[in-house]
Amino acid sequence: MTPPPGQLVRQTVHYTIEATGAVSFGAATGAAPSVVGVYAVKNGTVDHGVAKFAADGTITTTNGESGKWVLFDADSRVYTVTLGRDRWSLIYQPGHGFIDAQNQLLIFEQRH
Repeated sequence: MTPPPGQLVRQTVHYTIEATGAVSFGAATGAAPSVVGVYAVKNGTVDHGVAKFAADGTITTTNGESGKWVLFDADSRVYTVTLGRDRWSLIYQPGHGFIDAQNQLLIFEQRH
């Protein structure tokens, strides 16, 4: 069985997965899309550089800052993001990035 394309299984080497019983390769119900990746930071005059969102909820930037991201509400894709002294409530738009929930500004532009 070959799983459908997507982020469920990353293929770096050839391997086989055997699934028995009722199997679905889709995301879990209520799960938010993965935000793990690299983002260009678009926060006005503050230069945070480029940010990397890790799977463990941490953020590191090219200029040495660190922070955290936390899912607040999966259904609306709202996250709380802190980086340095800045803290935002942001809406994640897959393929686009994180939008400030209050003023609709793109704060983190998704790179990959």
